[in-house]
Amino acid sequence: MRLLPRAVAERPVHLVLGSASDVAVGRTVLAILEKRDLRSVPVHILSCHRNPAEVPKFAKEFAGKAVVCLGGMSFQLPAILDSWFREYDKRVAVFGIPVGDSPEKLEMAVSAMRDLPSPCEVHWVEDNSNSSISEIAEQVVALLNGKPPVGVTKTGWKGRVRKHRERKPRFNVSLEEV
Repeated sequence: MRLLPRAVAERPVHLVLGSASDVAVGRTVLAILEKRDLRSVPVHILSCHRNPAEVPKFAKEFAGKAVVCLGGMSFQLPAILDSWFREYDKRVAVFGIPVGDSPEKLEMAVSAMRDLPSPCEVHWVEDNSNSSISEIAEQVVALLNGKPPVGVTKTGWKGRVRKHRERKPRFNVSLEEV
């Protein structure tokens, strides 16, 4: 059974909320995207902590160009999605907007997106203000018009997938071998 019907999976931009508590910010994101002529953006609630088996299925079925993620505190969903997209050789830009009711919670969400190992790449903002959400929306529109997100070159996409493939897991090794 498919999570995403083909007509939904092929929409260029999707909004993914980490939980139902992110709905208020999600409405703001949708309103700002609509002002930029991005209508009928599919919305999903998907958590890499509560339903981890669904994340790779979503990534495998996804056929769009960008995912805008919302979440708080231990906000690993953007990085996990980015990793799965690379695993499936997909060029998908992942954007992250932190959600939290205090500066500390916002910082925890930002840290989870900012402090990633190479070759993970998430385009994030510091808060969920209208200006930050508008910044993400502008990058999404630019991406749909053929421009890579800020900080990513056209050749960089292919290099990220290749780099990802070169890093093979090793099991049962001694620390001296590493």
